[in-house]
Amino acid sequence: EKEINDAHNKRYFAWICSLSKVNDELLMWTHYCNDGCGICFGLDVDKIKQCTPPLFDLHYCEPLVYEVQYRDISQRPDFKTVPWDYQLYTKDKKWEYEQEVRLVFPHATHFNAEFPPTAKSNDATELRDYLPLKGDCFDSVYFGLNTSNENIEKLSKHMRKLNPNTKLY
Repeated sequence: EKEINDAHNKRYFAWICSLSKVNDELLMWTHYCNDGCGICFGLDVDKIKQCTPPLFDLHYCEPLVYEVQYRDISQRPDFKTVPWDYQLYTKDKKWEYEQEVRLVFPHATHFNAEFPPTAKSNDATELRDYLPLKGDCFDSVYFGLNTSNENIEKLSKHMRKLNPNTKLY
């Protein structure tokens, strides 16, 4: 029971950001960006690490960077014995084209909640904390093929204010 609670606590208090090494994978634009109407942010992971606020004003808790391992899911360990980290950075081989990298902040409860909760309830468990990223974390922006000119213009203007060195594609 303690192991189950430990896994729950690690999952509940961790902040996980799934990223990809590629920006031009057609399947990902289809899956995640409304058939090419979305955007893809190019992020500088080293600068993201610098944005980590101090934990209890004492020390910094730098994020862990995991490259996802792709394996045949039929050969995974028994669910009852699967370690937390195996679940965290392992996906089925069918997803290998994503070239996923995950940033994991194990103790994200110290971030400032700057956005309202997404749930329509007042349940405090639905509040999420967000890492306060600075403008220089955004290296580039890739616009989907079907993104409207109006949205491209709006976001380009905003990104130029946020970081004038952001490359737009």
